[in-house]
Amino acid sequence: AGVGVAACLAQAPGVIRAEYKSEEDLNVGGARICRSTVVLPKYEKITFGIDDTDVKEEGATWVLALQCGEACKIEGVEFLGMRLVQLNPKAPNKTTNCTGSALSFAVLPEKKEELISFVKTFIEEHSVSPETGICYLEGLVMPESPYKKQIKTELLTAEYANAEAERIGVTFIDSANAKGRIGSLGALLWANDGVEAAGLFGEEA
Repeated sequence: AGVGVAACLAQAPGVIRAEYKSEEDLNVGGARICRSTVVLPKYEKITFGIDDTDVKEEGATWVLALQCGEACKIEGVEFLGMRLVQLNPKAPNKTTNCTGSALSFAVLPEKKEELISFVKTFIEEHSVSPETGICYLEGLVMPESPYKKQIKTELLTAEYANAEAERIGVTFIDSANAKGRIGSLGALLWANDGVEAAGLFGEEA
């Protein structure tokens, strides 16, 4: 590596230390080859799915979700971003905007429970709906599930959402145990996708 990795990256916030193979590797820059190892804290990824926090008169789930992510100031937690997810517009009991939201965080292992508690408390304290759904999944890769397509194309039930979440390792943390779970699970499953998450199923960007 050259200047970028051997010298600059080693000075980035959060770096524990940089290790160099020899004194020669300390001479960075130019046409030299510099060998270095940058040691970082071990962070894990947690993704939350959120839906049904609003009523027709007030509120918007995407706004509340974004506020939640930005309000999280827990040391050892980094807010990675929010994904807006279009749900099935033909659902008879859809929310005003017919979208769910997914929040992604990087978190130190010892801070996971604090983060989960923060998200649950923040969303439920600021929600204006009695049917709010909140779920989470640990890890980088989303599990394969037919629910991902179905949330955009079919009419689903909270009972099915509960069963599918248990099957694929997703945990619900909301207190309502209501229809908001349908969209929150769907939003979570689309969290790693691109612009297609915000569109109808099969819609081209």
